[in-house]
Amino acid sequence: MSFQCPVCKQSNSLKITHSLELLPDSRSDEITLQVVACIECGFEGTAVYEASRRGHAESWEHTGYKTPADQLHELKNLINQCPAPQTPKCACPAHQALNQHNKGGRWLLPVQLANNQPFPMILHWQSVSGDHDDGAR
Repeated sequence: MSFQCPVCKQSNSLKITHSLELLPDSRSDEITLQVVACIECGFEGTAVYEASRRGHAESWEHTGYKTPADQLHELKNLINQCPAPQTPKCACPAHQALNQHNKGGRWLLPVQLANNQPFPMILHWQSVSGDHDDGAR
């Protein structure tokens, strides 16, 4: 799975390099905190993927954040220390630090990310035949 880089605008260059599955919250059934990197220009940032299967249809939101290098380094270190990054109920220090919820049960974006500039995670589709489809019709 690849995305369009917010810096160089290459449509198949932004890749997820690290991810940590988090506990569901009062709105989302699935929450994943990610580190993303562009293989073309070297940009790195963070992303949050949230999906909800409640109600009549599935909905999702995938937002990237331009993130300073020191914050990226800290997040990568946390994720790398986790013995089970795909297990939301893991009790490691990374999951404990990043699985924070407010009183209403909503997941809290880590403070250091909340002040960063968001960008859309534009998915690049590639069919089995190799044809590119960016979703624009």
